[in-house]
Amino acid sequence: MRTGRPGTLTRATGWGLTTCKDPARPECNVLPTHLQQLDTVIVDPERCDLGTLPTTGGPIFNPRTQVCVGSADGEARAACNGDSGGPLLRRLSGRWYVVGVTSADGDDLTPRVDDCNTGPDGKPGVVIWAKVRPAFPWIVETLLDADRAAARQVIATTRR
Repeated sequence: MRTGRPGTLTRATGWGLTTCKDPARPECNVLPTHLQQLDTVIVDPERCDLGTLPTTGGPIFNPRTQVCVGSADGEARAACNGDSGGPLLRRLSGRWYVVGVTSADGDDLTPRVDDCNTGPDGKPGVVIWAKVRPAFPWIVETLLDADRAAARQVIATTRR
């Protein structure tokens, strides 16, 4: 399943280390005990264009293998610390499909532990997700080594 174009609705899920930013509120200093979810939207890849890697000269954000995502309601909410590796879901014909995996902050090269929901300019932030589709052969290969039945099931569900 493809991630979709800018404007495609998606949903992020994760455990996140922070669910609010005000340290004066006791609930902001407690780790969530329930899985969190956030309606998100795919945004223009240029929002996650952070330039090139100094070591290789290659892009930091690669739209062929990554997708740029922001909050669907335009508020400053996003996947954050503790959400890495969590799924990005897309609903199609009443079914949810995993289309991405939380990867990195899409606004800033310098990690800001205190605020991953806004960009350096103070506007609502974006997050980079690794697309699942380019990694699919590796996923199946790894599953085949660990659990052949699970690998067959994954292959079968992707052919529908």
